[in-house]
Amino acid sequence: MPAVIFRDSREVDGRLSSLGVTREQLMDVVQAMVAARAACTENDPPAARGWSSWRFGIRRSREILRPHGWLKDDSDQLSCIVNHKLGMRIAVANTDEATGIALPASVPQNCSKKGAATDRAIDGTQHTLFGLEPAASDDRVVLFKPKASHSSGYATFYVCVFNEGDIVRAEFSCPISVENGYFTGFSERIILVGPGDWPPEVKVRKDAPQSDSDGSEFDIPVRRK
Repeated sequence: MPAVIFRDSREVDGRLSSLGVTREQLMDVVQAMVAARAACTENDPPAARGWSSWRFGIRRSREILRPHGWLKDDSDQLSCIVNHKLGMRIAVANTDEATGIALPASVPQNCSKKGAATDRAIDGTQHTLFGLEPAASDDRVVLFKPKASHSSGYATFYVCVFNEGDIVRAEFSCPISVENGYFTGFSERIILVGPGDWPPEVKVRKDAPQSDSDGSEFDIPVRRK
């Protein structure tokens, strides 16, 4: 079954609210990931851009959400942030060019192969965490059913970011199937940055430090075509 796709701003904000997060919070994570990638130079090893983006995405999500009742979680070798009341985890991933494309045929895939921990988190049962009865306000919204206690079956959403040069697209999506370490299906995809939506109108800041010691911030270089 194709994923439910949220693209309209009103629908996106409403769905995110039902999941306990906001567009502003998630965009802050996206900006941190873009900033971390941009901070790498030709003198860094080839994998530095992807690893830095992932690292600072995880860190920023924790900085933003821990004050709101979320907890950092590195259990089972999957670094994320978890809300036990909601029964929900949030991780980040660098994904391919299908990211942010609001078409049923577009299925974003992670750029780096995931391990067994991701296979266990995305085991094809995540759809059981969502009700089948449509919400009264929008019959395309799939209801979210919170879990009462910790479970490997928590819904695991990913902040997915595609960043190639000046092109950035992003979405907040829930994969439900993975093959050979790569996402192959989603229950829903919430588009944060679609084609032509980058850069956002707000001032973009780099939360990734130039080094682990100085903690400085710097602007993302943006070149308009």
